[in-house]
Amino acid sequence: MNSFEAQIRIAELSEQLNAHNYNYYVLNAPVISDQDFDFLLKE
Repeated sequence: MNSFEAQIRIAELSEQLNAHNYNYYVLNAPVISDQDFDFLLKE
């Protein structure tokens, strides 16, 4: 993976994590498991 691809992936992950945080903390309606969230966060 080159640096451009890495930047794109980071942006994608950030968007996904922000959406999951909103679902979890604001809506109290998570759509993925804590384990799956942790996996995305570690990536």
